[in-house]
Amino acid sequence: MTIDDDIRAAFAALADRAPHTARVQQALAGAARARRQRRSLLIAGGVAAGTAFVGAGALAGARWALGDREPIDEPAIPTPSIVEQGNGNLRVPMRYRPGLLPGTLREVTRTSALSGPAWQTRQWSDPGTEGAGSIGPVRHLRLDLVRRVLWPEYKSAAVVDVNGVEGRLWGGAGQAQVAWPVAEGGILRAWAIGFEDSIHTALATADSVKPDGAAALEVPVYLRRHPAVDTPVTQVYSCSPAVWSRHLSVITEELTVANVAILLRMPTVEGAEPLTVRGLSGVWRRSEQSVTFAFGPVHDRFFTVSFARGSIVGNPSIGRDPFAALPETIERIDLTDDDALRIVEEMHIGPAPVDDWYGQR
Repeated sequence: MTIDDDIRAAFAALADRAPHTARVQQALAGAARARRQRRSLLIAGGVAAGTAFVGAGALAGARWALGDREPIDEPAIPTPSIVEQGNGNLRVPMRYRPGLLPGTLREVTRTSALSGPAWQTRQWSDPGTEGAGSIGPVRHLRLDLVRRVLWPEYKSAAVVDVNGVEGRLWGGAGQAQVAWPVAEGGILRAWAIGFEDSIHTALATADSVKPDGAAALEVPVYLRRHPAVDTPVTQVYSCSPAVWSRHLSVITEELTVANVAILLRMPTVEGAEPLTVRGLSGVWRRSEQSVTFAFGPVHDRFFTVSFARGSIVGNPSIGRDPFAALPETIERIDLTDDDALRIVEEMHIGPAPVDDWYGQR
C-alpha cells in the first residue's frame, strides 16, 4: 500500500465516521436548547432581544492575555508530526475538527503553518457557496487554531464556558464567533456565518470540537531557504480547490516576506523581463521594494514567487487578531537579485497533492 493509498484510506475513514445530517441537526437543536437554559454562563449580560451584538460593552477596554491566565488543568494533546513523503511533499496533520456539522456543509479550505507557533484553519461551506458569485443562502463554519496572542480584543465580547474552559463569544444573528484556549498552547475559534441562529451554532460547534490528526493537508511547495530577517519566519500553505486557490506565504510576526502562488496558466507580469528560471522560460520584475518571478510549467502548473525587500512596514500577519491595536513595525530586508533567484531555484516543487478531503464532511 502506497503513502497516497494510506492518505486516501484515512480520508475515507474520516468521511465514514461523519454523523448523519438528521442526527447533527437534532444534536444542534438540543445544544441550542441547553444553551438557552444556561444563559447564566453569559456573565457579561446575555443576549438582549433585537440587539445586534452579544454582551455589548461588557468587556470594554479589557484585554484577554493568555499569559496572565492560570494553566489549563488537563493533559496537553501531542502535536502531530509533519512528515515528508516519498515525492518530497509534506503531509501536515490537521489538529482539530468539529464533532457536529450542521446541514449539508462540506469542507472547502485547509490552511496550516509548516513551522513555528500553531496556526491552522479549516472551513466547511454549503455546496456551491464557497466561490464568488454564489446564489442562495451562504453558510460557512470555520475552525481556527491561532497563535498565543491577545485574542480576542473586542468590546462586544462576552464570557462563556466551553467544556469547562473560559472562552469569549461575540457576534450577532448573522455571524458569531467563540474563542477559547487549548492545553497545547494557542487559541481555538469556532466561527459560524449565515446560520438562522449563528450564536447557538457557534457555541454548539465549540462544545463539539475534538482532536483530529487523521485528516491532513498535503503541501506541494515550500522554500528550503528564505530571505534573511531578524525575526523568526513561518511558512503557511493554504488550499481551496473549488476556486483553485493554492498559495504559500512566508511571514514573520508582523511582516509578509514572500508569497508563492500555484497557477493553471502562465501569468502576465507587467514590466517583466525574460529570464530562465529552473531551466524553464520565465520572467522577472525587479524594484527597490520587491522582486517577482513567474515561470513554468512544472508538473503542469505555473508559479509566481514574490519577495519583499528594502524597508517595509509590518502589520499584524495571518493568525493574529486583525482588530487588535498593534504598532506598525518598520524592518529592512536585504535581498539581492542573485539571492532571490537562488531561493527560487532551490525551493521544493512536487507533484500535484492529493486533495480528496475537498467536498467531504
